[in-house]
Amino acid sequence: MRNSRSEHQGAYTREKSCLLAYTTLPNVGTLLRTWHCVKIYLPSRRSGDSLRTMHKALIFDLDGTLVDSLPGIAASLNRALALHGLPAHGDAAVRGFIGDGARMLVTRAIGLGASAHIESMLRCFAEDYAVSWQHGTRPYDGITALLADLRARGVPLAVLSNKPHAFTAEIVAKLFPEHTFAAVLGNREGLPHKPDPAGALEIAATLGITPESCVLIGDSTMDLDTARNAGMASIAVTWGYHDRERLLGADKIAEDVAELAALLAHFLPPHLPYPCPISPGNASTASITITAKTIGRY
Repeated sequence: MRNSRSEHQGAYTREKSCLLAYTTLPNVGTLLRTWHCVKIYLPSRRSGDSLRTMHKALIFDLDGTLVDSLPGIAASLNRALALHGLPAHGDAAVRGFIGDGARMLVTRAIGLGASAHIESMLRCFAEDYAVSWQHGTRPYDGITALLADLRARGVPLAVLSNKPHAFTAEIVAKLFPEHTFAAVLGNREGLPHKPDPAGALEIAATLGITPESCVLIGDSTMDLDTARNAGMASIAVTWGYHDRERLLGADKIAEDVAELAALLAHFLPPHLPYPCPISPGNASTASITITAKTIGRY
């Protein structure tokens, strides 16, 4: 299977499966089981490209997409700011700081006038967050049920985050049932972070599925750029850290988990005969001890 970045970068299939009908029920899992669809093919954004590959796998961003980590991040950040005699920020302000790694988070929080404190702030934040993140991080309502239904249908699921890999695996292992994801990938040495497509392409190769058969789901422009760079379709969710107006470049936008379920019915075949090629026991979600050193890189 070809999996080089140069072969896939810019390839952006526009194949879709058209939602014919579904019954809106209060249970997200029931919703997924009651839709019916037929395939149609739309022109690719690449001129002359007529790829007709059904989407088979889903790659999720973590923070702001699967889990609400804002309260935990804000609490740790403000405790670090207090230790340096700097003013605290409300959750709304911290929401705007998130998305480009811990160093940028700290830089935005302290402002240009306190740049001398960046290294010390980064260390304090990392040490605090390493031991307190579980008190302010939880799956968004409806996400666990949605993932369980997708997994039961045999849809390969993966996580791609800019957090350090060890920390990403720790959060996934703590917050989601075992074997939910066939692949979990965070930032690690030698792997460029999003929006570079390397991580997304690595996941596709691990799953044994072509990039154009994957849908990347995230809450930020970084996720949309990653999908575009990897030649994957994209779904943006508006409950995360970027406002809807910044997400208009996505193929589809979901305002809530029920709408995401309906959109996934639109993207995926009605009966997916592709069991996940990766043994659930090999999914990289084992419990890992998190240290301030690993968090400092995310």
